[in-house]
Amino acid sequence: MLNFYKLLLLFFLLPVFSWAQSNYKAGYIVTLKGDTAKGYIDFREWTSNPTSINFKTTATDSKVRKFNPEEISFFAVNGFEAYRQYTGPISTDIIDLDHIGSGKDTSIRTATVFLKVLEKGSKVALYMYTDDIKTRYYISEGPDYSPKELVYRIYYDANNNTEVVGQQKGKTITENTYMKQLFALAEKYNVLNNDLQWQIEHAGYYNDDLLKLVSKINSISGKEYKKNYGDQTKLNLVVGIALNVTTTKPGGIYQSVGGTSYTSYLPAVTFGLNFFANPSTGKLVFRLEASLAEG
Repeated sequence: MLNFYKLLLLFFLLPVFSWAQSNYKAGYIVTLKGDTAKGYIDFREWTSNPTSINFKTTATDSKVRKFNPEEISFFAVNGFEAYRQYTGPISTDIIDLDHIGSGKDTSIRTATVFLKVLEKGSKVALYMYTDDIKTRYYISEGPDYSPKELVYRIYYDANNNTEVVGQQKGKTITENTYMKQLFALAEKYNVLNNDLQWQIEHAGYYNDDLLKLVSKINSISGKEYKKNYGDQTKLNLVVGIALNVTTTKPGGIYQSVGGTSYTSYLPAVTFGLNFFANPSTGKLVFRLEASLAEG
């Protein structure tokens, strides 16, 4: 029985060990002087934007160098993700409906960070920055591609008496300033039509919605968009077969009348869904599983 529990503990710890292991992929960095260095980058399950990266010049190199946003202007993991340096204002207001504050919060912090490049087109580029507060999106225009935050705020206005919340009068205010910013860009580049206007008006402050809009501003065709972004799914189906082994030992009255131990072998089928935290790395997987077996 002790060995069984040791095996069970190892089973649960294996995903942790896999997550902690390095995952070096071919890529490159760009220095502050504009020089490019090819090598290998430790590609992690970054739920937030990385504050630093590990880099080595060859796959077998034992020497690892760490770079933060103050030291390099850009890095890319070939075929997967790319990040650029950004120094500027970062909003710090809460947009989680369960934790929003009272009154409009325009607070910011100024920092140097890595922005994830979602798309860089001929006209505009879209970036994402996530920390422990929230996810923000940034937009930039060529030729300098200087990022500006796409503004989205949500807060509770206690002085507004058009809505009753509990025993208080007030209203939840949502400022979709990012829609106005996207409208302006669509008009500037002469791509605004009724269809795109409707999409902007109904776009959420989410990765997929904003990426589709920016792609349209960049005049990227639906076929090209699907080729670039349509094949990274976060889910896949898992089906398997198993053998259900049950051992029964006699006890009580059954034992007193001569009952003996026996083992039954019955087939079982399992169905499951794998959810990848990051489809690009495929390292961290959550599984929802159900099984059917004869009794």
